[in-house]
Amino acid sequence: MNQLNPDFKTSITLAYFFEKVQNLKFEMIDVDNGNNHDIIGEVEVSLGSLMGAPRQLWQKDLTYNGQGKRGQLIVRTEAIQETN
Repeated sequence: MNQLNPDFKTSITLAYFFEKVQNLKFEMIDVDNGNNHDIIGEVEVSLGSLMGAPRQLWQKDLTYNGQGKRGQLIVRTEAIQETN
């Protein structure tokens, strides 16, 4: 709530296929009360780029409507093995 540098801790589990391009789009939105919200910025990336980032730490500048840097998104990834 009302943080200039929020640190989201919710994990998202996705199936990753090496032979397939899987694109993701991240949108950062400032939600105030009710239906009032502002789009801060967005960035698109492939899942392969996230998983192949050095130390599995990927970062990119957020942009919106051709405007320059509007913040930065940092994503940490971790490969997990699905087992029975």
